Amino acid sequence: MYSNRGFLGGSQRGVRWTVLCLLIIGGLISISFALNDKSSPVVSQGVSKAHVSVEDPRPLAKAIEVLEGRYGWAITYEDPRYVHTSEISDVTERVRKNPDEFKPGEGPRILIPKGGALAFDYDVSSDTNLPSYRETVVQELLDAYAGSGNAGTFRLESGGRIMHIIPTAIKNTNGELMPQNSILETRISLTAEPRTGLQKLESICSAITLATDIPVKVGMVPTNLLLQHVDSQGAEHQRARDVLTDLLESAAGGANLSWQLFYGPDVKYYALNIHQVLTQRNS
Repeated sequence: MYSNRGFLGGSQRGVRWTVLCLLIIGGLISISFALNDKSSPVVSQGVSKAHVSVEDPRPLAKAIEVLEGRYGWAITYEDPRYVHTSEISDVTERVRKNPDEFKPGEGPRILIPKGGALAFDYDVSSDTNLPSYRETVVQELLDAYAGSGNAGTFRLESGGRIMHIIPTAIKNTNGELMPQNSILETRISLTAEPRTGLQKLESICSAITLATDIPVKVGMVPTNLLLQHVDSQGAEHQRARDVLTDLLESAAGGANLSWQLFYGPDVKYYALNIHQVLTQRNS
């Protein structure tokens, strides 16, 4: 998926190619099924069904995007760390832009999550076409994912504006489903000093990397918004997820921010992407 030369400290061109591929690779090969925003006929008084159906290398992340777009909910997503061959797809020949750059069999392989299909239905009001409780819908999505045969297991954490989808287990190299801690559970500390929002984001990623030996890099983010924000707050042995949430809440400036933390199984690092949630219709 990315140039390992750039990931391991090679040319700047290689680094840019590595990060760019990690950000867009799912979009290059994903196939989104038709998404039906209309409710089906009423199945009980006052209640209809809404439907989500996707197919993607990261089907859970793609379904979350659908819910964010429909209702304006901020739902963060974090990849597990994929290691088993049954859950990884080699897409080198499909996405490499310069196939003659390497001799046959010598270039780095481009690997992404294998992914698959995911579909689920949930209740909405027949009058408003809106669900009653957002947490119920997201939990039903996780239940559907658990039965879909796709990689990993996840849990929901909700305690404010932002809901978090957190990985809990993934197959190990022997193909056994084993618990795996979320990298954002890592406890980090930051000195209290003035930083732009972008500098603080970089400090958070660096602190996680230092504590875990798993690289976390800043990916695609709203750069201008973060550069305009100045944050002087430090952190003392706090969960990285909480520090990151606090940053997004303070830097938002009225924007509805969320994140996706994607793991590249070939380069073995995370890219942290932050986006503004934009609704397709009023919620």
